[in-house]
Amino acid sequence: MGSDRALPVRRPSLLSWAPTVRHSYYERQAGGAGESVFWLAGSLGCVRPIHRRMKGLREISAPRWTEQLGVGSCRLVSGEGDVSPGVPAGARLPTCVASTDVERATVDIYERRGPEWASKRRLVRRADARRFAKRIPGGALRIDVGCGAGRYTGDLGSPVIGFDAAASMLGRCRTEVPGALLVQGDLEALPFGRGTLEAAWANMSYLHVPKVRLPVALADLHRMLTVGALLDVQVLGGDYEGDALPGDDVGGRFFASWRPDALVDIFVGAGFAVESCQVDREVVRIRATRLRTLPDVVGLRMSLLVVGLNPSLYAADAGVGFARPGNRFWPAARAAGLVSRDRDPLHALRHHALGMTDLVKRPTASASELSVREYADGLARVERMVRWLRPAALCMVGLAGWRAGVDRGARAGQQRRRWGGRPVYVMPSTSGANAHARFEELVEHLRAASDLAAAAARVDHRESGSAPAPE
Repeated sequence: MGSDRALPVRRPSLLSWAPTVRHSYYERQAGGAGESVFWLAGSLGCVRPIHRRMKGLREISAPRWTEQLGVGSCRLVSGEGDVSPGVPAGARLPTCVASTDVERATVDIYERRGPEWASKRRLVRRADARRFAKRIPGGALRIDVGCGAGRYTGDLGSPVIGFDAAASMLGRCRTEVPGALLVQGDLEALPFGRGTLEAAWANMSYLHVPKVRLPVALADLHRMLTVGALLDVQVLGGDYEGDALPGDDVGGRFFASWRPDALVDIFVGAGFAVESCQVDREVVRIRATRLRTLPDVVGLRMSLLVVGLNPSLYAADAGVGFARPGNRFWPAARAAGLVSRDRDPLHALRHHALGMTDLVKRPTASASELSVREYADGLARVERMVRWLRPAALCMVGLAGWRAGVDRGARAGQQRRRWGGRPVYVMPSTSGANAHARFEELVEHLRAASDLAAAAARVDHRESGSAPAPE
């Protein structure tokens, strides 16, 4: 496909695809700056090159990234014209190991009827979008998550990315906002590198995510935003969840509506500082900033919910709990059979039903910097989460939080008091600074916590219990 020497590969700063998929690089064989071309395949059925003109391209490398479950498909829509469906001869297509179950029926409805529906809707949030844009630093990259037909994308300033699951809506967005970079994909598996975007606007898009999946979706949003990034999210208010929303003139779309207090809890758990939560008629609007912390990685049917005291500064920057070299949590968890991958909380959740959160979201160099009030507030938040998601059991890593907020005389092991109606196991800190706890002891504690969760799950099964809706 050309005999010229390949241009140097430059990893793109934006579409680095995180450590989530394998992909192939292609570059144009021409003078001047090279262009990277990505191929992705998966749930949306797209196997297409990013760039419209494929002549003169040759494969120059195929770097491998860590495969991680839960990656949705995406494609970059070119600035001019259609994206060619052709595949170069001999091209090695990448493997997208899995995808989230983006609400396929809802996306199909938007594909068929979205542009017509959008043309009939009034623009009620243009002033909000423009005020939001004024708060974003000049030149900062911002994204319209679930941009649809681009009704507000152009009001967000530039440079701006329009992101949506429906190609027909992106086609309409191209007409409305010619200068936007458009990406098709799944908002539960955003295909952007860690810390690459500086602001996010999501108007009536996350309402299409099932409630129990919203924590992980927001954790992914947290991952791609820089510390201090601005966020504006609007969803439906209320308690409804399903695909027959009263008053939906389109019909068949999935909706999840939220009460304000429950939604604030989700955003706090996802690592955001909520500046305001406004209820306006039938909608709830969250304005927040991305904190230097860790998001919860939690969901329905967790066997064990691991609760740390708070993130270290190192872990907050790495994006993984217990990440500091010398912390023995992940080696002990693998030795105990709780997880099969090192430092991969999403894999732990999806393959081993092990969720992760922290009592306190504020990162510190040492847990000794935390106050009793912070522990108490964190325990209350975790209790509400537990009553909602109903993990089989909790494992508190570190005795300080439980002692500060529940039982001053607590010792390691199963606790007499339950939390959120679920059994609790408390174990010593896995920090390398805790010289009193040997590695073998930590492994045994985690095994005991896992056994407690298994026993609780058996009781739940006998009683035929199921996770309730958020309170």
